[in-house]
Amino acid sequence: MSDDDYDATARVAAGVAWLDDHLSGWWRANRFNLDRFQIHDGCNCVIGQLAPEGYDYYGAIEDEWLDLTDITAQEFGFDVCGASAADSKRAEYDALEAEWRRVIVARREAAEVAT
Repeated sequence: MSDDDYDATARVAAGVAWLDDHLSGWWRANRFNLDRFQIHDGCNCVIGQLAPEGYDYYGAIEDEWLDLTDITAQEFGFDVCGASAADSKRAEYDALEAEWRRVIVARREAAEVAT
């Protein structure tokens, strides 16, 4: 995947739709901790925080939790292709993390207004 093909907004939107279908309310503070969130950390990434206890990102992928695979995780903005925390992937990770944060904060703010 080239940098020109990388669209964090579209990938995160796909991930949000997938999570909405599989884990209702996944974005709420009692399910997802934004203070701990680090997209490149297998325990504190989106999947690492939402997977069943005892799983991190890698365990969830290995066991295909909710049919999630490496390929779908990349398509849904949970990870980057050829994932590593190396400088070559840092911009992709940063874009994904910023977009996930934006979406989660917006959902939480909308929920507050609705109550």
